[in-house]
Amino acid sequence: MAKPFFAATATGYDVPALLGEWIDSDPYPRVILDMNHYIIWQNAASRAFVESGDGIEQRGDIFAFVDKACDQGLTQMMLSSVVSGNSGTVSDLDRSTRYALVVQRLSSPDKALVCGISYRRVDQMRYADLKSIFILTKAEDKILRQLLQGMVADHIAEENATSLDMVRSHIRSIYSKLGVSSREALFNRVSLYRIP
Repeated sequence: MAKPFFAATATGYDVPALLGEWIDSDPYPRVILDMNHYIIWQNAASRAFVESGDGIEQRGDIFAFVDKACDQGLTQMMLSSVVSGNSGTVSDLDRSTRYALVVQRLSSPDKALVCGISYRRVDQMRYADLKSIFILTKAEDKILRQLLQGMVADHIAEENATSLDMVRSHIRSIYSKLGVSSREALFNRVSLYRIP
């Protein structure tokens, strides 16, 4: 006999209803999509984000970025997602707006692709004091925040008027202090310290 999906530790509670209310009231926008970006479900924060007209729209039942480059980035992240998740950023063509995405495959490998996605505009994301938490230098803290905004090493070097080698050295130090070995792992590690 299969184990029940909702295994409550206390009796007398409607666990599926409580979970539904909890995830719907989550301050982070969350949406469940199929491969064609058909909206299977979205929480209140996602509905509000879509209604705000802030770069994401709903075309019928389709979840879409206003800029098609972001749509293509989302599709690629969905295709490469695994059960443990995939996170990163997508940008519009002029790179003026970036979205941070965490994509997790919800369907089993033998079924059609369905993913759970949480997202935010990078410029609207706030974090706890990462400098103190990870004992970063002032320069490392600045570069970490630039990485979290979706910037790459050469853009960081240009913006900070420093050498690419110096930026790469800081990035290696950041990875070491955070105990990660990839950009995806960096996003996952720091996501614990995001402030809604």
